[in-house]
Amino acid sequence: MESAGQLRARDRDALHVPLADLETTMPKYIIEREIPNAGALSAAELKAISQKSCDVLKELGPSIQWVQSYVTEDKITCVYIAPNAEIIREHARRGGFPADRVLEIATIIDPATAEWNELAPAAS
Repeated sequence: MESAGQLRARDRDALHVPLADLETTMPKYIIEREIPNAGALSAAELKAISQKSCDVLKELGPSIQWVQSYVTEDKITCVYIAPNAEIIREHARRGGFPADRVLEIATIIDPATAEWNELAPAAS
């Protein structure tokens, strides 16, 4: 079984486009999957879900990439890079898991954003 990193490297090589370029040219999405008791899923169940997801991603081709997911009490929230929301919904349909909300990320901020915002006027 290939790791997520190996899958990304293989898909990147197939396109001959650096992953960093894909991340800057293609939108990122947050996918909310309502799954009762998701936080209680066993390691084996999470592995099976991950394997199914990777199998479907291989079918869909390199234009859609799973970045990572966060498992909480009753939800799995995923980050994907994809050309559009429709391919994400198709991934969910083929995989047999929900995609209750598919939200395009408009902007990403982090603690460095606070520093950048404070320094930006001084650079003007």
